[in-house]
Amino acid sequence: MFKTDKTNFLRYIGLARKAGKVILGSDNIYEKMHTKNACAVFVSKNASDNTKKKLTNRALHTNTDLFIVDIDSEEMGKAVGKELTSCIGITDENFKTLITKTIHSLA
Repeated sequence: MFKTDKTNFLRYIGLARKAGKVILGSDNIYEKMHTKNACAVFVSKNASDNTKKKLTNRALHTNTDLFIVDIDSEEMGKAVGKELTSCIGITDENFKTLITKTIHSLA
């Protein structure tokens, strides 16, 4: 799990959503990872084990960056205008760079 600068992380996710550079839903993200359209995936800490496993395995096979962040699905959902969102895919390299700068390893 990665620790985040929560305020900026959520702000940048919301900005990416407004710019149309976000993929929502594990099935949609899974497909976009296969076609190389998703350059980074952020999974909430309380996503189901099945979702985490499915996306992690796909990320390993497609060389997509995947981060399990210390933010719950309610907070991630609010950032993109939804009630709950357990995973978010980013389709733009510039947004990926901006958002990943807010992430710090807990190791």
